[in-house]
Amino acid sequence: MASEGYVINAFGKKGAGAAFEQFQILRGQSGPDDVEFDIHFCGISQWDVQFCNDDLGNTNFPIVPGREMAGVVRWVGSNVQEYKLGDRVGVGTVVDSCMACDQCNANKEHACKKGFTMAFNEPTKHGHISTDSGYTYGGFSQRISVHQNFVIKIPDNFPLEAAAACLTTGTSCYAPLKKFGALTKPKRVCILGMGNMGMIGIRIANVMGNEVTAMSVHENKESLAFELGAQFFLSWAKAEDMKQAYRRYDIILNTLSGPHEVGTFLPMLDHNGTIVQLGLMINPHNLIQYPDLVRPCLAVAGHIAGNIVDTRETMEFCAGKNLKPIQTIVLADQLDDVFEVLANPATTIARYTLDCKKSFSKLMEDESGEVVIEKSEESENDAPDFEDVVDAGDDEGLGGGGGEGGEGGEAPPPDEAEGGADEEPPPPEEEMPPEEEEEPQ
Repeated sequence: MASEGYVINAFGKKGAGAAFEQFQILRGQSGPDDVEFDIHFCGISQWDVQFCNDDLGNTNFPIVPGREMAGVVRWVGSNVQEYKLGDRVGVGTVVDSCMACDQCNANKEHACKKGFTMAFNEPTKHGHISTDSGYTYGGFSQRISVHQNFVIKIPDNFPLEAAAACLTTGTSCYAPLKKFGALTKPKRVCILGMGNMGMIGIRIANVMGNEVTAMSVHENKESLAFELGAQFFLSWAKAEDMKQAYRRYDIILNTLSGPHEVGTFLPMLDHNGTIVQLGLMINPHNLIQYPDLVRPCLAVAGHIAGNIVDTRETMEFCAGKNLKPIQTIVLADQLDDVFEVLANPATTIARYTLDCKKSFSKLMEDESGEVVIEKSEESENDAPDFEDVVDAGDDEGLGGGGGEGGEGGEAPPPDEAEGGADEEPPPPEEEMPPEEEEEPQ
């Protein structure tokens, strides 16, 4: 716990059922290797909603969420050479690691053998970052100090509010696409789920030069899929679409976070294909190893966060290609409404980013000396105006306990493999179950 440091204002929750409120937090004193910056914008992800609701049962309250921070440097330590006052920088999911294990030494901080430290809700165990509570506070706050190893430079020509999305969501798509060859040679890529991660994944995969299929059960997103760069749009709730998808893809990015079976989508992979699990789903999968996985030589991979090298590459890639998320900028007094939207079935297409700088500028003291939040003009009504929103939050739905990136609700069960042990199952012939029912997330 920090014995000295600086006190700042933050927005957070003091309980799972509580409303957002402003309170003060203490961050540890910045050190010689630290970069301290004012947070101007912070993306709002489904992880924020999930942890604020204590969906995984491990939330430390009070919680200050936010893991897509973009802002401007106000102070640098004496050992910092790469950054200076006034630089535009950001920090994503990873804010600390042991910096001593072989993974950290290989620039794979997200795979730290002692566990990386997430931007919020995690113990400050490595000693390079500290707070008054002993666990991290996120980006819904005025400023933050982070070891220079975890800071990302934001190009001058790239808006801070756009850069925030690249720090986590963009990297979560860019890194596995790069790993499995889609950056250097055109691949047939399917983006499974059209939440915030899915839609950013469509854009990145397309600009890399791949053939891209967007797959969603929400047909109202078809036109948006094409706008984002997909060449094809399919629904796994339609038998005809699943036949078209049979043995068609080299890579599937599975952003679904609601309960589903990964085996449902294995028949979509061509020989030596890979499905990458990105959603934070805690329910187990029932996977048929033979023949579904073994005969076509398929791989099931996982990915979370991203190392700093990949994050920096993602930032440069998105800035160079001018890949900006379509989003709604909100203020702190809209957070309760935004979280309610994101925690409900994904019929609304929305991505939200908190304007921290403007939100804190609206803080004013009442006559009693208490700090209150002045209502913004944008939120005179009970809920934000979402009519013009054309992008999605980190999930289309939690489906009862998912995580970042996908559509909620239970996916249809996988088709049963046909044929004997010595032959590969043909494309599914039976009717697929109807479109999944929307469920509270």
